[in-house]
Amino acid sequence: MAWKSWFATANKSGDSPHDDPRIYTDLNDLLKIKAQKTGFSFVPQQGRCSIFSGLHESRLRGRGLNFEELRHYNNGDDVKNLDWKVTLRTGKPHVRAYSEEKERQIWLCVDQRQSMFFSSQQTMKSVVAANLAALCLWRVLADADRVGGYIFNDHSSFHLKPQRSNALAMQFIQQLHTVNHQLQVGISGVDVPKIRLTDMLATLQELQAKSKTFVIISDWYGFDEECANRLRALQQHNDVIAVHISDPLEQNLRNVDSLITSDGHYQLQLSSQQLQRNKNALQHAYQAAFLAKQNLLQQALQLSAFSIIDVGTDGNEINQFKSAFHMNHKNSGEE
Repeated sequence: MAWKSWFATANKSGDSPHDDPRIYTDLNDLLKIKAQKTGFSFVPQQGRCSIFSGLHESRLRGRGLNFEELRHYNNGDDVKNLDWKVTLRTGKPHVRAYSEEKERQIWLCVDQRQSMFFSSQQTMKSVVAANLAALCLWRVLADADRVGGYIFNDHSSFHLKPQRSNALAMQFIQQLHTVNHQLQVGISGVDVPKIRLTDMLATLQELQAKSKTFVIISDWYGFDEECANRLRALQQHNDVIAVHISDPLEQNLRNVDSLITSDGHYQLQLSSQQLQRNKNALQHAYQAAFLAKQNLLQQALQLSAFSIIDVGTDGNEINQFKSAFHMNHKNSGEE
């Protein structure tokens, strides 16, 4: 889709791009996504393996054990649960009985930086991210878990502590909608220090979270070695689900006839003749840069129990996201 031409036409006709749900989020659409929350879950399966089975043996972390009672030892009880103080005091073996904790905490981290305001297909990456965040939000609340939010753009961020309430859902949706509509074509605040991807990951590290699940929805623009190290550190005590949103034009320039590039201050337009003259070298370097980012992200997530979820901008992000859960479900051997 020629977004620049659309904006030019819209400005002449008086229409606002903010009314187009492909370019900006629609508040009602984000609420209606609640009806699509079925078909996947962050709750581990009860079988031997779970949909999150992967490179390490444990299920998805986040639910622990609550102490229930102290009782006499019975044949078959795990000796690791013996309470030695009570056993020595009474002269009879006692064990500490536990029940599974029924609540986990899931953090939804949503990228709304300027790099997300792009698409050559059906839907802006920023809208795709918002739709998936809404889907995850409604799923977590349906599972009776706590959900926290971290929404960030180039210059600010919004934090929402993990809670379990419809009021939180509405607050998260409204804030996400507001931040999304702050995106615009053109240069704004280029001299203001920008929030980098590594800054976002550093903020998550500062939470000193343990046994949490972080769902990071981003195009991962600016992902480098520093980001990779922070992501590995975050996985030491938590689970990370990385959603990678990309557009076909970011991966391949093969069908591009002209190109406009910018460093945030100046623009350079390459004609079709200039592109043809250097097309092979440009195409190779362009594709290599995309693959390098993707490979580094995959390496950083080797500790994760879940592979990267790749989502495009063709308007089918909900099904693509759910399909990733089904694929991991099949790979784990569960029916």
